[in-house]
Amino acid sequence: MKHLISQRANLFFFMGAAASVVLFSIGLLCQTGGNWRAWLWFVSGTGLGVTFLFILAAQKYKKRMAQINEYERELTQLRYLYEQSQRDYDIEHRFFNILIDNVADSIYIKDRSCRMIRINRKMMQDLGLPSMEEAIGKTDKDMFGEEFGRQTMAVDLEIMESGRPVIGQIESRNLPDGHTNWTSTSKVAIHNDAGEIIGLIGITREINDLKQAELNLRFLATHDNLTQLPNRTLLNDRLERAIFHNHRAAILFIDLDGFKRINDEHGHNNGDRVLMKVADRLKTCVRTSDSTARIGGDEFIVFLETITLSEDAAIVAQKLLDTFGDPLELGEFQVVVNLSIGISIFPENGGSTETLIQRADAAMYLAKTRGKNQFAFYSELRNELSEE
Repeated sequence: MKHLISQRANLFFFMGAAASVVLFSIGLLCQTGGNWRAWLWFVSGTGLGVTFLFILAAQKYKKRMAQINEYERELTQLRYLYEQSQRDYDIEHRFFNILIDNVADSIYIKDRSCRMIRINRKMMQDLGLPSMEEAIGKTDKDMFGEEFGRQTMAVDLEIMESGRPVIGQIESRNLPDGHTNWTSTSKVAIHNDAGEIIGLIGITREINDLKQAELNLRFLATHDNLTQLPNRTLLNDRLERAIFHNHRAAILFIDLDGFKRINDEHGHNNGDRVLMKVADRLKTCVRTSDSTARIGGDEFIVFLETITLSEDAAIVAQKLLDTFGDPLELGEFQVVVNLSIGISIFPENGGSTETLIQRADAAMYLAKTRGKNQFAFYSELRNELSEE
């Protein structure tokens, strides 16, 4: 615009100068009383100058107009580029909103103070918020409680301080209905054009089904499929933990007397039902801190994790014998199951899981040779062997 005004001012100046020359020549003609020779002399002298001035003005004007046209083309191009970039931004912004609002994961953006500045529709629905704007300016403490919020904010601040992302972090949160919500979260720092970290973006996926499948597989790997009791793998783990902590403990190795006869008379399906009933009754005879395991067939182990005296194990063994004196109810029939129990004590009878189980098994066979439906300590077997 300034160039345009300058060019027009120059044009008006030269036009004004030419007009002044013409008026001056007319005035001169009048003053000389119509002396045409003097007037022609002046005009011929000044005409060349005026003509020269007009030529210069025209050339300068033409040059200025070319510059103006070039400026206008540049402005038009810049305006087009700006409008195109604005359209591209609008399209990208719209696509971004469509993307994050139509995924099955919770997506959120936080500022350097860990305050929410954007959440997607999935997160809004999970939180039960009437609109996405309800979360703006809030922290995890505000939305999820003090304990969980403190943990996530510590992680967020570390990410924004170091710039290192967190990928696939497993988190759990207790819900008001008593269930546990399991999630996998990834978070990445956000940088501005100057490379400064101004916040983070996070994606959280619920993995409750996956976690439940994992827990189910872990249960199957550590528990007996029929009775749901711990299997030998889990039992060994608990035994090794007790040995590591040097707790005085006892192993009661249990074999069902006459179980083969039950299978033969009532069939294997009913035999399985008897095993399940036995498992349930065994659990009622021990403390919650103790373990009852099925290690195969009709063999079970009760592990007393902490005892004071060997007699404590004898008391539990007698309780088991007395409890199984009552018949097991299987609907259409009853069966009486007797137990033979062998007992080994840690640390007196061994310092390893394998040794303790073997010696409890040997004591169980001593109980059977004595007439079954009773218990025996490994120390008794050792005494008998030494006497022989």
